[in-house]
Amino acid sequence: MIEKVAALVTRDVRGGRELLVFDHPLEGGGVSVQLPSGTVEPGERPADAVLRELAEETGLRGVTLIVELDRFSPLAPDERVTVAASGTDGVRIARGETVRLRSERGGVAWVVTASGQEARVIRELLTSEVTRFLFHLRAPATGAATWTARCDCGAPLEYYWVPIEQARLDALQQQWLDRVRERLAGAGGA
Repeated sequence: MIEKVAALVTRDVRGGRELLVFDHPLEGGGVSVQLPSGTVEPGERPADAVLRELAEETGLRGVTLIVELDRFSPLAPDERVTVAASGTDGVRIARGETVRLRSERGGVAWVVTASGQEARVIRELLTSEVTRFLFHLRAPATGAATWTARCDCGAPLEYYWVPIEQARLDALQQQWLDRVRERLAGAGGA
């Protein structure tokens, strides 16, 4: 079982409620607008993981965890998640990465990563048992409107605030936001 978290961080400013997002560069150019998210470490509680991931990814401090908004199993029938770092053929697949299953034979699975790379993985290192937790966190209204932080891949990521009703994320994370948008936009956000 792998647990994943996503941080829906809001702040209340004079113009209304804003959501924290960032631009993730795509291979071949362009960007994908995303939420801070990550994988729960062994022995870690999801609520602690979302705070850790947020601090690691954004450097943002002084946030308050408001509520767990939702939890669900996010995988399509042909998707799996790695339970440990793995990969062959020069392709490294991180723990918690979602891959598409192409085929299986014996103890080996052939998968395609999110970046389109094909790899062989030991079947035991894949699971379809995944729970995604969505958390609402509140940040102070003061602070930078935009800033840059480096992701664990080394790339600089541009973080910024958008009015919650105008937030448009990558396709998968947009589904997450749509599940909880009304609760986030409400007075208490819970």
